[in-house]
Order: sequence, then structure tokens, then C-alpha cells
Amino acid sequence: MGTDDFLPIWVVFDKDDFEDFDQAIKDGSKRGYTIAWSNQAFEYWLYLHFYYGDSALHKEQWNEKMDEIFRQYNLGNGTYQKNYEDIYEMVNVYDGVNTAIKNAKRRMAEFCPGREQPSEFDPGTTVYQLVEELKRYLDE
Repeated sequence: MGTDDFLPIWVVFDKDDFEDFDQAIKDGSKRGYTIAWSNQAFEYWLYLHFYYGDSALHKEQWNEKMDEIFRQYNLGNGTYQKNYEDIYEMVNVYDGVNTAIKNAKRRMAEFCPGREQPSEFDPGTTVYQLVEELKRYLDE
């Protein structure tokens, strides 16, 4: 088995209010991890399953938007919670995963690595890269 046969190790995190966000991305990449990040919050990635958005909002505002969506689509118990075991199925209503990938790619097309730090690109997410990788196995 060659080194190309090993799967990458993914590290997924969001910025929240942490000051070392960019450094964490750099350090993880230097260590050989593949990083999937969201700025400002992971909920931005979830929001993209339903709508495109490019407004810089705080994590609490993204949570409020997810609450609205869960009420509107009657998901879960009508309110957003991070710990739903079947969150993937919930947000995949109406082909949400493919919608989120498309929306994230559209947003990230404006990101200029080298000129901008991930912490400066708000909102933004690269979680779609991990999901595309996982979908290769889920769609088999």
C-alpha cells in the first residue's frame, strides 16, 4: 500500500470569536491535515443548504436564521439544535446538500488566498470540500 492509498485527515472548525483562527488553519495545514473552516460559524454552512448568503453575521445571528429555517420547514422540533443526530438528512431536504455545495462555491469564488486571510472573509466556508469528498463514498 503506497502513501497515496491513505485518506486525508480532515479538521473542521469555525471561527466564532477566536483570534487564532488563521494561525490554526496554517498550523493544521503544515501538519498535513486538510482543513475545512467556516467564518463566522458552522451554521453558515447549514444556512447555505436553503439560501445563498453573503452577509457578515455573528454566530448568534446565524443560529437565529437556522431557527427560522427549522420553523419554516418544520424540521426537528421546529427549532435548530447543534446536536441533532440526523442533521444531514434534515438539511438535505429538497436536495439541500447539493444546494449548499453550489452556494458555497459561489461565495468562495470571491475569496483570494494570499491576499485575504480566512478570518477576513466573512462569511465563508470550505466545508463543501469535505462534503464533496464524503459524497463520493455516500453516493456509491
